[in-house]
Amino acid sequence: MKILNQPLVLKILNLVILFLVIWGFYYFEPSLILRILIIALCLGAILQFGKIPELLILVNFYLGFYFLYNIRYSLAIPMAVILVAAFMITILLFYSLNQFIKYPIAFDIKKFNLFLVVTGLVILEIFLTMSLWPVDPNIKSLSLTVSFYLIFKIVYLELSGMLNLKKIRGFAIVSFLILSAVISVSWLLGF
Repeated sequence: MKILNQPLVLKILNLVILFLVIWGFYYFEPSLILRILIIALCLGAILQFGKIPELLILVNFYLGFYFLYNIRYSLAIPMAVILVAAFMITILLFYSLNQFIKYPIAFDIKKFNLFLVVTGLVILEIFLTMSLWPVDPNIKSLSLTVSFYLIFKIVYLELSGMLNLKKIRGFAIVSFLILSAVISVSWLLGF
């Protein structure tokens, strides 16, 4: 039995997820300007996938969680179903991102699996906490995407053997600045 080409399957799966979450975004987003911007961003992510695979994964992550927040509140789907979907999306996209990125050294697969599950649980906890925050799902999804990218970069540096306190501090400061700007803008514009 021949094993499928795993990177090809992951690329196809990411494109299928992208089209599904674009449909979800179009279903819930009333703003025409945001719809056009998302289509432009998605086209750019697809065209640059060979050079910058993170862009497509982060767009999938953002739109996927935007969709999950919206179906939670507008279609009254039970929270347990949403949490399982959020965990699966996080694990799949984290795994995909790590498959498309080239590591300078070989790493322990058991350590990677541990990071995979821990990342899924951390994002799930942030998702659950933010579901109680009374702001627009765009803001929640953007905050989750920044958190996901921060966790991914820290895991990447750890698996590459390049992690030190100075790099963690730099990522934390940049992430804190982005999240504080997002929160400030959401409060200035009102909930």
